[in-house]
Amino acid sequence: MSAACQQCFFAVAAVLAGLALAGCAKGPRPIRYGQDECAECKMTLVDQHYGSEFITARGKVFKFDDVNCLTAYERRVANPPDPAAQSVVVDFTRPNRFLAVDQAWFLHHDGLRTPMASRLAAFAAEAELEIVRRQLGGGGRVLRWPAVKAIPP
Repeated sequence: MSAACQQCFFAVAAVLAGLALAGCAKGPRPIRYGQDECAECKMTLVDQHYGSEFITARGKVFKFDDVNCLTAYERRVANPPDPAAQSVVVDFTRPNRFLAVDQAWFLHHDGLRTPMASRLAAFAAEAELEIVRRQLGGGGRVLRWPAVKAIPP
């Protein structure tokens, strides 16, 4: 094989290896609102204030339109939980930004019109949650992830 052919071969091999590794990336993937389907209820994700993902230990991503769809999926499929898997939620105040569920603050409020009626929104900080809570007229409950998971289906 000539030197030019060897260089071409190695260049193609490097590109293919890079593509293979990119396909194995573990972590949240951007939600394509209006296109992606909820893995639990099969509705199309449309509201950019809501959404969540469950990422398996192998990097497979399942998308959800509402927090209650994520918790239903986890109860049904990921029980017992795999410590290498991760769950993330969309930050209500910053669409397309994901938060680890154990780091998020949740507002459970009747004034939140969520896709599947969970009435739950996730926030990066409690102060941001309180601003939205005041805009909704006060009330509701501030929750962390263990309390969210405990809400009956």
